[in-house]
Amino acid sequence: MATKCSSQARLDWHEVVKRKVDGHHSVVEIGTGESFQLHRFAIVGKGDRVSRRKDGKIFAFAKRARHPAVPVSPVWSKSLRISVLDRDLNITIKEIENDSELGGYQKLTRHHYKSGAGPGRRAPLIAVASDPSLPEVVGFVEICSAFLVNVPRKSLFDRPFRDRSLDVSWERWDIDTAKEFINVTARISRCVVLPELRGLGLATLLADAAAHFAAERWHFGGHRPVFLEITAEMLRYWPFVRKSGFIHLGDTEGNEARLRKTMEYLLARKANGEGFPKGGGGIVSMHRSHATIVDELLRVRT
Repeated sequence: MATKCSSQARLDWHEVVKRKVDGHHSVVEIGTGESFQLHRFAIVGKGDRVSRRKDGKIFAFAKRARHPAVPVSPVWSKSLRISVLDRDLNITIKEIENDSELGGYQKLTRHHYKSGAGPGRRAPLIAVASDPSLPEVVGFVEICSAFLVNVPRKSLFDRPFRDRSLDVSWERWDIDTAKEFINVTARISRCVVLPELRGLGLATLLADAAAHFAAERWHFGGHRPVFLEITAEMLRYWPFVRKSGFIHLGDTEGNEARLRKTMEYLLARKANGEGFPKGGGGIVSMHRSHATIVDELLRVRT
């Protein structure tokens, strides 16, 4: 499928039919049979439409935006510096583009309590230091797609809203509206700084970079982002994103009540002889593991 767009010198758009990850690269194949190489976390996937200019720059097509051409390559980057004692440290916040950066990012993920960013689209930005006394990657922030349900977000959104520049509007935020427009919100899922550099303000700079990146590069489901959110328990004690313009909306319900209901359901199934549900992977597998532990503890107590 090919279409024309009046912006970006009338680019020809072709649908992505296949995307394969290969190390720090991803290989994208379009409907014409042509394929080209992008960085691993380039924001483009199967079903998206893309175009490559004569100069090699690649754009994705956000059909629900007034200005639909979104840069995909070359990689996004932002240079800055932070003060460390009596000297300045040059930092570049950027997308991952080689094996060394990918390895540094994967190593830093071990410092976060979440093993992954979760389902949906994601784009990690890494902080690369030029100082030879430090690891190459000293921090990262991840932008990903938003969860459908968020109580503080609903409280804010449940009123008339319009953004003419992105062709987005609604009268109230009910479940149907949420399903249609959830992708106008992007989410910061994880932010990690090398322990030796904590307290220098790098996390705030990463959050600021995430906001700029989302405005310039993020798209999902045909939408460009209007909002960027973050939900994290640590914000109760360290609201590092406020200096980047984030506003506190409220507290989410948390997982305790939902986890209790899930455990009661799984244990009831086992008690009735049905056993735990099969398949699912991810969070479902984790719940089965937790239910097995709870079941063993209950057996010991009885």
